[in-house]
Amino acid sequence: MSVVNHAGRKTVSATLRLMAVVATLYFIFLAAFGDSLPGFEPARAASPNVVISQVYGGGGNGGSTFRNDYIELFNRSTAEVNVTGWSVQYASSAGTTWQVTVLSGTIAPGAYYLVQEAAGAGGTVNLPTPDAMGSIAMSATAAKIALVNSTVALTGSGCPFDASVVDFVGYGSASCFEGSAAAPALTNTTADLRNGSGCMETDSNSADFASGSPNPRNSSTTGLVCDGVPSPSPSGSPTASPSPSGSPTPTPSPSGSPSADSHLTMGNPSGAVTDANEPFNYLMIKPQYALSYHRDRGIPNWVSWHLDSTWIGSAPRQDDFRADTTLPAGWYQVLQTDYSGSGFDRGHHTPSADRTSTIPDNSATFLMTNMMPQAPDNNQGPWERLESYCRTLVAAGNELYIVAGGTGTGGTGSNGGVTMTVANGHVTVPAQTWKVIIVIPVGDNDVARVNKNTRTIAVIMPNTQGIRAVDWHTYRVSVDKVEALTGFNFFSNVAPVTQRIIERRVDTQ
Repeated sequence: MSVVNHAGRKTVSATLRLMAVVATLYFIFLAAFGDSLPGFEPARAASPNVVISQVYGGGGNGGSTFRNDYIELFNRSTAEVNVTGWSVQYASSAGTTWQVTVLSGTIAPGAYYLVQEAAGAGGTVNLPTPDAMGSIAMSATAAKIALVNSTVALTGSGCPFDASVVDFVGYGSASCFEGSAAAPALTNTTADLRNGSGCMETDSNSADFASGSPNPRNSSTTGLVCDGVPSPSPSGSPTASPSPSGSPTPTPSPSGSPSADSHLTMGNPSGAVTDANEPFNYLMIKPQYALSYHRDRGIPNWVSWHLDSTWIGSAPRQDDFRADTTLPAGWYQVLQTDYSGSGFDRGHHTPSADRTSTIPDNSATFLMTNMMPQAPDNNQGPWERLESYCRTLVAAGNELYIVAGGTGTGGTGSNGGVTMTVANGHVTVPAQTWKVIIVIPVGDNDVARVNKNTRTIAVIMPNTQGIRAVDWHTYRVSVDKVEALTGFNFFSNVAPVTQRIIERRVDTQ
């Protein structure tokens, strides 16, 4: 059962109103200048296939056998991977400056790829013919290695869990690593080798690597099929990482009846609570979705729902828009007629078509607490096409966790001009609509199955006319961008190290 964890929740009622103003200004700035900002280029998705399989920094040192340092890669998958335009990057154990060795070519399925680095004065044996060559003098004891899907040097923190980072290994006393601890320290005569001959990948350096004799392998080495190896799953987070705001909760199996228990499985984005003394962040849990309601804006801060095939059926659309009488006593209940003549649609957060297993499920999507004023060209254009696309992902054997909302103040509907509120001031018209989505194959224990290769989709769309024909892909951003716009923390039950990776990535599928 999914349980909302209120431990450590923050009171946001004093800040949400200010947040709307700040978010609007932020979005205007981002739209005007974002593409020109350093580092704004959307990152490519990380490979689920290629990993760092061996690291050796004692080459050419006293007592060493091999003359050169090296980094070995391995393709765990059953498909060829093109690494042209990728790089391996190196930083000292506590460093923030990254040295780059550029890669090229392809790695066959089950094959190794050897990157030769700097030589020392010692050693007696040359490495096997390298697949790529660099001149990085690696530490024989402790450092950090990143496999990156670009040739641009990493910047900023010495812990670059960036969307461009495909794999990462910290060894010895490295300040940063995957999981709860670093891989073992190296010596002049030992390397760190990935367990399972390169197949083991649990996103935990200490679990995945063991110290052993250097054994450099290149593309000519006999390949290996990774049968029966544990699939990637988060196993911890760097010591300095914040803890998730709630405990991961297993998701009920998609088989059988749909369940309300799953809508907050990935987290409660604002720490909402069912308490009338929190009118700007009031939690409402329906069998069909969960939401945080803002009394003074008359719309949700966000609505969260789980979507799999059990929610899809043949129930007809009910169109029974109505006030939500479950709001606390004394609060204004937005009426089904309050948007009439405003130039804005009664825009669903949880779509009607996502809840067609039964008539009551479909009817629940027409409560006005599930609505926001949406420009018709937004609601009936890219917003609707993204909704439909989500259902095609479900039909392809996936389940989705979706959070949607509107932010800012002031949209343009079919009447023209900028409208700030409707319903005599009871309902705020948002300036932008947004949505964030996690996509995973159907299965159990969903939080634990989210890993650094999990697909996320995020969009920010202007709440205005003139965009009906625009492709929804145009509005894709990272989950981080939506978090910056809204102030919410999405997918907080996912391990922090995994969050950082998947939330910085911009979807490209």
